[in-house]
Amino acid sequence: MDVVWRNGQLVFFGHAAFPGGITANLLWAASSVFFLLLLLLAEKKQSKFWKMAFMYLYILHMPNASYLFLELKHLVLKDGIADKLSALPVFVFGTLSITGLVLSIAQTYVVATKITPLNKYPQISILMLSALSGWGAILGLMELLSPTGIFYPQVVIEYTMRAPIYLVMVGIAVSFVTTGGTLLTYRIINKRPG
Repeated sequence: MDVVWRNGQLVFFGHAAFPGGITANLLWAASSVFFLLLLLLAEKKQSKFWKMAFMYLYILHMPNASYLFLELKHLVLKDGIADKLSALPVFVFGTLSITGLVLSIAQTYVVATKITPLNKYPQISILMLSALSGWGAILGLMELLSPTGIFYPQVVIEYTMRAPIYLVMVGIAVSFVTTGGTLLTYRIINKRPG
């Protein structure tokens, strides 16, 4: 059976699904949207203290959407999860991956165009935010969770120094995909008539 209840959790094609695993990945991605909404509210109310606090929390949670995009890895790699490809795991992991990519692009676009001072130079902001998102996705692959980075920022540096080269390449690829998608979105939305 490909969907089973094992050791107190639902397992979907070898991947923990509930109460952790896939459910947690979706909740972490939603947390970045939550902090983005709080950041936008602080921007609107022009509260510098809350804007900085929510920007810090948002940037620490922003890579969760990019990490969700990397659920695609289970369809590409033989990692014990969805190794026998069939319609259901392709649909689920493909949908999770696309959801993560769309969330990552949308959030990067919103922050780069709506938050002062990032909106003064949106293209540069898109590059910076995409690089941070890719870096965070690498840390996620190394099992570093956002709360750890919030409460123990030095751990982020330690994990970064231990990243194998292939993970660095994955992070760069995620950054390129997010940058390209966001710049394309920016260009389409801000196209001037004539």
